[in-house]
Amino acid sequence: MMKEGSMNIKMGTGRIEVGYPGSVSGSGAPKRLSANSSTLCGAEWSWSPAHSRADTYSLHSGRRDWFLWLSYYDDYFGRIERNVIGRMPKIGVDADAAARALLTAFWRFDNDECDVDRPHYCDAGALSSATLQEIMDAVWGSKSIVSPELLKAYENTDFCVLEPNKFTLRIGSKSPDLSKMYIEMGVHSAGFLTASNPYSGEVTAEQNKRALNDLSRALSLDGLPTLIAIGVDPSGEWPGEESFLVPGISIERAKMLGAEFEQNAIVWAGPDAVPSLILLR
Repeated sequence: MMKEGSMNIKMGTGRIEVGYPGSVSGSGAPKRLSANSSTLCGAEWSWSPAHSRADTYSLHSGRRDWFLWLSYYDDYFGRIERNVIGRMPKIGVDADAAARALLTAFWRFDNDECDVDRPHYCDAGALSSATLQEIMDAVWGSKSIVSPELLKAYENTDFCVLEPNKFTLRIGSKSPDLSKMYIEMGVHSAGFLTASNPYSGEVTAEQNKRALNDLSRALSLDGLPTLIAIGVDPSGEWPGEESFLVPGISIERAKMLGAEFEQNAIVWAGPDAVPSLILLR
């Protein structure tokens, strides 16, 4: 169960109120999360096997105010709880600005009240990975050494699977083709991995080929299937990187291999078949 408490702050976009469930005041707050609300992101913390937290944040457009909603599983009652945790006036504020301001304010409040640390994992929604990175840096200070420009390049990449059937994965977009592959192969996850261009520094084609062969051998020793793939920059600014789609790989093993082969990030999808960018640095 979450604590009580709230905070009012004045920002350039207007007065923002944020707080734990039940503490945000005022009339006009929706009684339930509407179907047309937009999911901003998911955030997870895992401090120990018995101590974790998983939040989903959504933005609701009211008549006069923007509302930030929190959804989480309440272990005490054994059910999913959904509550308003923030509000701000709509006048002169679009949805993107409201989402950024409200989430920044709530995370800052949560950090001040309970010393909550930076999320250990974020799943991008209406707010991109790059935007979430900026918000977390504003609240907790810079952590990742991956630049916002490089983050944006990752998010815009087409992750193309070349066999047995061609299809393309995009960060944050559910893939029907990936869902179909899950069923056909009897898996519930997949990773898009490469060993090319360590830490985004260009090396020779021969060095990339050797690294990719080493990655292939490591995956074979794990007993994991590999499908030939390539990461393509639609703008043509970055060269394509030969890669593998690895059905059935766990996020832990995918991260371990990404770090071993000196990658800034990996792409991983869980049962929902929505690829996420997982930063490693």
